[in-house]
Amino acid sequence: MSFCFIFDVLYMIFFMFNIIVFLFCYRIKMVEVLNSPVDFRSHIPDEVDVYTDPHARMKELVASAAESIQMELINLNFQEREAILQNVYAIMWELKTHEIIENVYIMNKLKERLAALQIYNQLVCNCHEDSTVLQIIDLVERIHGCSSGDLMAATLYWNRLQNAISEFLEEFLPHMEEEENTFLPLLCKYFDYDELKEIKETVLIQHQVWKLRVQQEKNVYNLKENLQVEEFKQPKKSSSYCEKLKDLAVAKPQQDDYEKASFNLLPDEIILQIFGFLSPQELMSASQVCCWWRGLAVQPQFWRCLPLNLWEQGRYHSWKPEEFYPEDACVTSCQQDDYEMECDFSTIFYEKFERFLPLIGHHVRYIYLSGSKMITNHFLNNILQACEEVSYLDVSYTNVSDYGFQKLCDLKLTHLNLAGTNGITDSTIANLSKSDSELTYLNVSGCSQLTDTAVMKLYNFTDSLTFLDLSGCFRLTGSVMNALTAQCFNLIPENLYYCNMIQDGPYPLECNGCDNTDTNARICCLKYA
Repeated sequence: MSFCFIFDVLYMIFFMFNIIVFLFCYRIKMVEVLNSPVDFRSHIPDEVDVYTDPHARMKELVASAAESIQMELINLNFQEREAILQNVYAIMWELKTHEIIENVYIMNKLKERLAALQIYNQLVCNCHEDSTVLQIIDLVERIHGCSSGDLMAATLYWNRLQNAISEFLEEFLPHMEEEENTFLPLLCKYFDYDELKEIKETVLIQHQVWKLRVQQEKNVYNLKENLQVEEFKQPKKSSSYCEKLKDLAVAKPQQDDYEKASFNLLPDEIILQIFGFLSPQELMSASQVCCWWRGLAVQPQFWRCLPLNLWEQGRYHSWKPEEFYPEDACVTSCQQDDYEMECDFSTIFYEKFERFLPLIGHHVRYIYLSGSKMITNHFLNNILQACEEVSYLDVSYTNVSDYGFQKLCDLKLTHLNLAGTNGITDSTIANLSKSDSELTYLNVSGCSQLTDTAVMKLYNFTDSLTFLDLSGCFRLTGSVMNALTAQCFNLIPENLYYCNMIQDGPYPLECNGCDNTDTNARICCLKYA
């Protein structure tokens, strides 16, 4: 009995130990998930990324310098040695001008902006603080200054040069990564799109100017003439920002309290929660504040659904991005009248939204335009071009025509509602048939211009169609419709609607007949009943 008791105790201890290990590992994993940063680099447009292009050039230069200096000096003749020295010399001077350009046109601007906002960051004061470029330049000059007979001294400096370049390469690549991962987010936080674009353009121009000057003036064979050019030295700039930072380090800690209260220091997850309460107009405005906010404002959860017909009426309060249902976007003439007095909508919104679409178009899956009075063929075309991943499209009761559906062939729709769009013809259905859509729902009620040609184009969707409304399409013939529905094995009679004027249509006793009950300014069989 005692042996069994001991065995049970040991088994329980082992079992509890496994549970503790599991919970500990689970907690670590959850902490990693919760603390994992959101990568917004993919949302930063190339035209405002001030680092990538110059850094690509600098990486090529450093790699070239490291490769050219690999050979031992004893294996080189005088001309080969001098050619290598000139190559390394020009590269290092271009790298030095790169540091100066970044300090003057990027870091100093960042310091000024942070100082104006009373935000102090020690990292921006350490950039290029311990550069070894001038030390490498000095070694090149020393090797060049050695006479052809002083091989021992030249070899000593050559070995130092190899080591210095190797160490510089190990430090330089992480340094560039730090700038891209640390300073670029800061720039995106505190500078807007136009400011960053101007900074990048200035930086690229300065690189071209100084690259040309280095090629013309920095020659290892004319050191006495060229080293007098003071413009190549680091310009003296005000260090008031960094001095202020040092003073704050020994002063009262009120600044820390201020930073803790700053909105910009909130986690991205919290800001995303706050953005969830904004209207689409406010989100678009938020995206123009800085690159950081732009990356947050264009997150997919805000733009899966575009109930443009509600926004057109000023009904932004009805918009719940994560809890949206098709019936929420249904619009009737009565509803439009109710909101007519409240609506402050204008074409300015559509113009602004059209410029914003490329940022969020690939997130959109549902588009509601039913009853829209302001949608045009031009804007609809642009919407469909930007939102190629949309699967649900409702443009019923609008004034659009075939021209607005030119991009229909590029979509993969499952739901298409064209009810009441009198302007469409067989051309739109033909365009739809060219797409890779797996259409389950199609409503063309009231599209009186459609003919048998359109019905024949629907054969591409016979395997997927489960709902088809052809009410009011009185130009169709029963024989063509019978041929189509015979191939639609998933289409039950209860989900089939067509005009009462068609006497020989499919399922005459089982289908639901004509559903085209809104006869205002529309051609329908019910008008002649």
